[in-house]
Formats: sequence, C-alpha cells, structure tokens
Amino acid sequence: MVIGFIVICICCAIMHVIMVRKGNLYLERSKPRYNLEKKDVTGLMEEGVGVVKGEVAAVSVDKFFLTLNDGKMQTILLGELDRPVVGDFISVTYAGGKPPKALMIEKVKNP
Repeated sequence: MVIGFIVICICCAIMHVIMVRKGNLYLERSKPRYNLEKKDVTGLMEEGVGVVKGEVAAVSVDKFFLTLNDGKMQTILLGELDRPVVGDFISVTYAGGKPPKALMIEKVKNP
C-alpha cells in the first residue's frame, strides 16, 4: 500500500517536471489568444477586436443573437461567458471571426 503511494507520487512529480517546468503548459497558458491591440475599424466583425451594442434576441447553448441598432441580427459565440438574458440591452467586446466571439459582456441602459 505504501509502496503504491510512493510510486504514484514519483510518477506525478515526473509528469509535473515534464509538463510544467519544461515550459509546455506555461507557454500555452501565457500565449495571448487575441491581439487586443488590433481594432476592428471596418465594422464587419471579421477580424480585430471591437465593441457592439444591441438587444439580445435569442440565446443558444454556445451562442446568442444580438439585434443591432440598425436592425441587423448578429450571431456571437459565447465561449466561457455567462449567457445573457433575452431582451437585455448589452455591450459586447468581441474578437472578430465568423461568427465573432464575445470576450466581455456588459449590461447597458435601454437606449
């Protein structure tokens, strides 16, 4: 019993050295996923980072639909964020893509 525990501890220590100290996990964690300095100046939501405001029209498991001020509907991926409530007016900071991914969601007052 004690020998099994010691063997498990040694294996865990070896895996820790291989995965963390060699830099494999550290490099993966420290690498920024999005270039926050590149702003979306086109408004097409395909690249860069930008902010858009609108009303939540529908919510799915992994995305939500935002009605923009000009009446257009935009699909936005949620990622690891909490789901917004249908009918709320929100401001979404997004990373461009097809569809764009929400980086931050903030409630705003009704326009």
